[in-house]
Amino acid sequence: MQRDMIASTRRLAKTGLAIQLCALALIAVMRSDKMVILAYDLPPGPASERFIAVAEVWDGWMQAAGFAGLRETALEAVGAMRGETDAF
Repeated sequence: MQRDMIASTRRLAKTGLAIQLCALALIAVMRSDKMVILAYDLPPGPASERFIAVAEVWDGWMQAAGFAGLRETALEAVGAMRGETDAF
């Protein structure tokens, strides 16, 4: 009985971690422009300079791959399904 509970808890923890990682990946892909803004808002220092460089490179990759407009396209599709004429 106790082993079943431990196994169930571990499965739940692994599932939760997988969901969080997927959400983080989705945010990193669809909101890479906001990561750059966030990086520039950090306090000055060597770590923030590195983060700015990484965020800019990542955003460039996402734009080159065509993911930069993905959020707007998705929001427009949702707006169209709702019948909104001026979607987001």
